[in-house]
Amino acid sequence: MFSREHKVLKVLKGGRAGVLKKLQRSRTPALSHSSTSSRGVTVIELIMVLAVMLILATIVMPYLSDATRRSDLDAETTIAADLLSQAQFSAMSGKGGRRFGVHFETTEYVFFNGATYNAADTNNDVHVLPPTVTISAVSLVPAGSDVHFVNPKGTPTETGTVTFAGPDGLTKVISINAAGMIDVN
Repeated sequence: MFSREHKVLKVLKGGRAGVLKKLQRSRTPALSHSSTSSRGVTVIELIMVLAVMLILATIVMPYLSDATRRSDLDAETTIAADLLSQAQFSAMSGKGGRRFGVHFETTEYVFFNGATYNAADTNNDVHVLPPTVTISAVSLVPAGSDVHFVNPKGTPTETGTVTFAGPDGLTKVISINAAGMIDVN
């Protein structure tokens, strides 16, 4: 009995500090603050983060590639319409007293000057289409694949449509009317 009372008195004499020291000694190292603050990232945690990022990238990639292919179609039809406008403006300004036009093929379109399109002319401005875009139809009156602008009013000698095809059956159509209006739908 003496020994039990002796222990209680010893704890009381040590006061609060003594009790706290005993509690700290009894803690397990895994629960102490110092052991968790000095711990770094484990290899397993790193692998888990990389796996989650890989899964997210796999889910997002198809949407990004579709958006890129659609933007290719939009960009190419806009550039072709701008090239038609450039040919029209060049004819209207009387630049060199020459004819100007745009020639369309399945995989490219070409800005040219002169009475007819000449593939060997070094002054041609050739625009090659990306692999995701093609020119699927050229419906001009009279028949052909060139649109010429010849007079100061900017009216074309050919009218009709040029259809660009992109991924998943998407199409964009450039229309050229007799008044010289160029429209992209």
